Amino acid sequence: MEIFVYVKSCSSCTFIVLCLMHSVCVDSGTDWVDPLDPTVIAENELLSAANSIEAAAKKLAQLQPRLRPRVHVSYCLLIMLLLCLLPLLA
Repeated sequence: MEIFVYVKSCSSCTFIVLCLMHSVCVDSGTDWVDPLDPTVIAENELLSAANSIEAAAKKLAQLQPRLRPRVHVSYCLLIMLLLCLLPLLA
């Protein structure tokens, strides 16, 4: 009630500023925190770490195993290789 009596005697710009300040105070309630508070800093760091872990988990979920190139050795090539190595083994 006192605010409105004061506002009537002020200019329109002041009235708008006061209305905005009042709406901010009403909307925010007591949710204001000190950014230098160690608890707030720790909470922000934990939230950041949780977001990083979640992003890494999403990336890991999208990964696929690498396909190894299949090497086909023909039977004839294997025989030739064994015949070439046979004199070295004797």
